[in-house]
Amino acid sequence: SEEYISNFEIIKEDFINYKELFGIEIRYNDLNEYDFPRILESVGSFKFNDFLSLKEKYHNLMKELNLSENSKNKVLKIQLDKIVEVASKYSNNDIVLKNIKEIEQLQNLLKKRISQENLNANKTFNDLTSNGTKYLLDIETYLSFTEKGKAGFLTKLTNSNFKQVSYLEQITINGKKCNNRVEILQLKLLIENLIIINNAFNLLKQCGFFILFDDNSNLQDKKQVLNDVIRRLEINKEAISQIQFDKDFINLSEYTKIDLFNVDDLSKRAIILIDDFNKLKVIDDELKIQNKLLSDIENMIQNSILKEDFGEFLPLNKISENEKYEKLKGKFNDVGKKIINELTFVNLDRYFKELLPGTYPVLYKIPIHFFTKENFEFAAANEFLKKNEFIDLQKCKEELTFINNKIFQVKCDVLFDLAKLNFKSKFDNNEIDAFINLLNSYKFDYSQSLKKGIKDNAKFQIAIRKKGSQISKTLSCWVMKFNDVSNSLEHKPEIFDCIIVDEASQLNFNSVLLGYYSENIIIVGDSKQTSPDASMVDSNSFNHIKDKFLKEFLKDDIIQIRPDTSLFDLAKMVAGRSDLLLREHFRCVPEIIEFSKREFYDNSLRPLKQINSNRLNPKETVFVNDAFIEDKIVYKEIGEIKKFLQRILKDEQYSNKSIGVVSLGLTKHTEKLKDIKEDLANEFGKQKIDKHKLIIEDSPKFQGDERDVMIVSLGVALDFHKLKENQNAKPRAIISDQDEFKKINVALSRAKEQMILFHSVEHNDLQTNDFRNKILSFFKDEAKPISQLQINNNNIERYRHNVPEPFDSWFEFDVAKALIENGYSYIEPRYKVKEDETFFNPRTNQESWVKFYIDLVVHNNG
Repeated sequence: SEEYISNFEIIKEDFINYKELFGIEIRYNDLNEYDFPRILESVGSFKFNDFLSLKEKYHNLMKELNLSENSKNKVLKIQLDKIVEVASKYSNNDIVLKNIKEIEQLQNLLKKRISQENLNANKTFNDLTSNGTKYLLDIETYLSFTEKGKAGFLTKLTNSNFKQVSYLEQITINGKKCNNRVEILQLKLLIENLIIINNAFNLLKQCGFFILFDDNSNLQDKKQVLNDVIRRLEINKEAISQIQFDKDFINLSEYTKIDLFNVDDLSKRAIILIDDFNKLKVIDDELKIQNKLLSDIENMIQNSILKEDFGEFLPLNKISENEKYEKLKGKFNDVGKKIINELTFVNLDRYFKELLPGTYPVLYKIPIHFFTKENFEFAAANEFLKKNEFIDLQKCKEELTFINNKIFQVKCDVLFDLAKLNFKSKFDNNEIDAFINLLNSYKFDYSQSLKKGIKDNAKFQIAIRKKGSQISKTLSCWVMKFNDVSNSLEHKPEIFDCIIVDEASQLNFNSVLLGYYSENIIIVGDSKQTSPDASMVDSNSFNHIKDKFLKEFLKDDIIQIRPDTSLFDLAKMVAGRSDLLLREHFRCVPEIIEFSKREFYDNSLRPLKQINSNRLNPKETVFVNDAFIEDKIVYKEIGEIKKFLQRILKDEQYSNKSIGVVSLGLTKHTEKLKDIKEDLANEFGKQKIDKHKLIIEDSPKFQGDERDVMIVSLGVALDFHKLKENQNAKPRAIISDQDEFKKINVALSRAKEQMILFHSVEHNDLQTNDFRNKILSFFKDEAKPISQLQINNNNIERYRHNVPEPFDSWFEFDVAKALIENGYSYIEPRYKVKEDETFFNPRTNQESWVKFYIDLVVHNNG
């Protein structure tokens, strides 16, 4: 290429290097899986003295910190900063109790409620609590004498029991003497609450808490003292919860031998160790990096041929002298140079093998002065001519096709405009409105005639025939279905100059009526495609009418008039020389139409559809394994077709393709297959389904229609119930049923670009004479075996006119004979590569047919 020619000097330099290196020993080739240049650079840049120094620092620091390799990893994980942070919130004084459960039990005991009243007596806290029981009993006695608020005068004077408790009246509560029921009850409340507080104080003191308070009996003062101690208990609990099960505190305590709850000493030690631990981490991380580098180098040595050269240096991290490492580095540099030479040669060898595949085997023998730019230019020119011999012709052909299509489109536009102009010229200005009104009136009458049960329906039918007759005299061309002809036209003969009937092979005997409306009729059809459906015709009635009206005219030929005889078949009997066979086929790509061409048209069709470079694969086959026919339906095959449709409807490659599904199965199978369309409409939306023009039908319904992509459901499988009963489960064979052949022909000729066969049977599931075997073989491209070529030993005088069949020349004959003599007898002469094509011959200034043959094709054992 031009790129190689422009870079020739570089290529030549590579060639010189290749020659110089040719013959070197490829010893280190297994090192390609390693990044040897990087490792070589690492060996060269590795500062081994610094590594030894770092190891020494590491061992000294480990010794100083009294750490082993096992304990180091555990200790270095301690988060000293967190310990310092937690310890800064507490002191040893905050930790009295060291067990969470003990603290929680104590908290539960201290949950008794204390009164909110502000009460104070002229007695001491110690007196009221130590003699509390006596006071409370005497208060109950006193209260028994004060039912009406105060003790009576006589009671005080005469009752000896009262006199024993009368001392209570000398006690004051909040400055008032306790000489009535109200103050006595307040005294009682004060004593009860002080006893509760005193019990709490005693519990806390037993647990180790220090409590300081004066001896006054003020309830709120004592309550505040108790709350302060309870808050200290809560702080104690917080400290224990953060320390007791914390792995950092536990590990530091174990390492330092300091009590776990001695937060003051632990905090101090943590502050001291932070710098040492950080220093150890940095050294440890750096050592890991350097040891990893040494490990990579060692791994490459251990697992390669280098082990023979460097075994004395292993393990690398145990080298204790810098001089030994320098020796290793020098040896690595020598190996590195050899490896570079080897890699250079291997890459150049691969490069020249791809660049000069023909010359490569003897490249090392070529003298340098023969390696010239002129030779490269000659080779590039030769390659260019080889490639463009076909590419330019194909490109030219595609451009001509595009231009011809454009010319055809322009011609159509011109003819359309001329037709419109010609049509308009038939009318005067005052006639245009009348004709438009006639068309609208016809349209209204026609729509009314289609309504069922409408009054005056017969009158509407008569009206549209009359108006249709008037319109036909002005309109140049009508396009309608056959059933609309009799309903739309007046019963007058030869209304039209000519009638063209398309798909005439589907119209029955009734369509002969079309000859009444025109003297000239062109009938287009295909006797190899489906015939009219006669299943709903009463044969007795048909034969009676036929004999009554036609026997006098047709005599013995009356037997040719049958319910399933098509207009096309009848026309062929009277066409004579006007019968014309159209061989050109424009719908399908050649690979798709090949089956119908071979099986139904005696190879007479010429596929002319233009093939695009980015086309779909023309034929695909999907085998549905373990599928059976049940109740005349192959359920699993239908399921697989549905999955396939779901997939291609999401595929961008099929976004603009019309899609059809045709069934070759029984009626019930076809009806079940149709359900897929509704399911897909629910899943993807009706708009998307309509965009792809999706139709699911049997073969006759597809006649005259086409799709970009066609899915063919073979619709037969082994009978599940017969299989269980050890009966013949194979499907009924198609052997000579012409109707079935026609259905198959239609089904396999509807696809424009791609046809996919879904089948649930293989050859061994079918009877040997079943026509479906040919369908399977076609989709699987199964090669037909050829017989050995037999050549007579002709010892005649050779001329151009007596070349033996099927050869084109005596030279071909001699080559074939020599091949047979050397054991290659499976030879196919004049092997057709593709269909004949027209090519413009500038010498004769006309189109001529070009045949595409290979003179001889040799097969391997047939």
